[in-house]
Amino acid sequence: MAEPHLIAARLVESLFDDGGRGVLVEAGFSSWERAFRPLPPQVLAVPQSEIPAEDLLTRVRDFWTAKHVWRPAIAATRALMRLKVARHGNDDPRALLELGALGALASRTSRTEDASKMLESAYEGLRSTGGGRDVRLAIVAANYANHLLRQGQRGRAQGLLEQAWKIRREVALGTQGMVAAQLAEMHIQEGSEDTAVEMLIDAWDALRKRLGLRHKRTRRVGRHLATGWTRSRKVLAAEPILRDLYESAQQMNDPAELALSAFELGIGLRNVNLKEEAYRRLEESIRITRTLGDPHPALSARLSEWSKVVIVERKRPAEGEGILREALDADQRLYGEGSPEVAGRYAQLGHLCAQFGRVDEAMGYLDPAVSLLRSTRGDEHPQTIVAVRYLVDLLYAQALAALEPPRDREIARWYQQRALEVGAPVLGFGYEYIVKMRDLKI
Repeated sequence: MAEPHLIAARLVESLFDDGGRGVLVEAGFSSWERAFRPLPPQVLAVPQSEIPAEDLLTRVRDFWTAKHVWRPAIAATRALMRLKVARHGNDDPRALLELGALGALASRTSRTEDASKMLESAYEGLRSTGGGRDVRLAIVAANYANHLLRQGQRGRAQGLLEQAWKIRREVALGTQGMVAAQLAEMHIQEGSEDTAVEMLIDAWDALRKRLGLRHKRTRRVGRHLATGWTRSRKVLAAEPILRDLYESAQQMNDPAELALSAFELGIGLRNVNLKEEAYRRLEESIRITRTLGDPHPALSARLSEWSKVVIVERKRPAEGEGILREALDADQRLYGEGSPEVAGRYAQLGHLCAQFGRVDEAMGYLDPAVSLLRSTRGDEHPQTIVAVRYLVDLLYAQALAALEPPRDREIARWYQQRALEVGAPVLGFGYEYIVKMRDLKI
């Protein structure tokens, strides 16, 4: 029995009157046998179709394209386009599809002007002859989009990719995943993943199958999909994604990835009220993160989140305070004493001390926190607003206490003036405790 490359060579030769010598010269081969000998047998298997020789040449061309072997891929595409034009005419969708493929190859080989002309002609031709629901239009639209992206034309490219995704979803469901993945990445880069949950679903499914759960692209899309579900208040949909990421991270020999995945799963488990498992994952994340740096940049944020769990859910305020102080130490070492990160941690500690009734200590944290945040973040930043509220609320409580017997009106007046001086520019005169402070009879 003849070898696969010999059978394939005879079949492709039958397509051309001259045996395809012109194609061979352009491709840089002396014979079809030589061209096909290195190819895998599965690529050379004879298709069970109406036009097996042409379909075989298409498959071989696609293999060369995937391997970035441009010269034979371009030659084969030219040949396929001539065959389709001879059989069906220039305006037939099958011929236009090959024109689009040739344009895509021209783009990949930096023949920008030729690529633009061919891709635009193929795209417009398919729009007029094939209609808006033809998967061939989706193929050419995606190729055209990638050419435009190489030229920096992001806006038009994104529109073409969205068209390709919608067509595939409508008429070729199950094939839209990689277009969705590209679109999802664009939305992620723009910070608009909340509007792209459907794309992220398609991308997540496709990337898991094609690249696997350990690939960074799959993991990035999975995380953004989980975030999208959480922000949409569909936390039950987010949890299994985060669990998949965590379980695959256990097999990756990457402590930083495991620490991140454990932390994210812990938050996801808390959202669905699986608290004991959530606590185990959060503790695991912090334990690993402590070993990753001196300190690791993520340590303070993870400690801060864990402190809230310990204080509010586990009812261990003293332990939570210790965790917050560890977070403060990490921020001081990472960012410096005058940083907004340190100021934010001061605000948290000040609020906690106020809840414990340690007023002087609370003031010692909240005063510098407010001053630093106003100068570094600005008065409209949410972190500044929260810190000022903590301080104003504490000042109001102290003013009330100062007016109780034995009254100290001078101290009460100082608290009142301080609250109005700091609070009004940030919170406005309509804030509840600013109104109450102004109404105090001192």
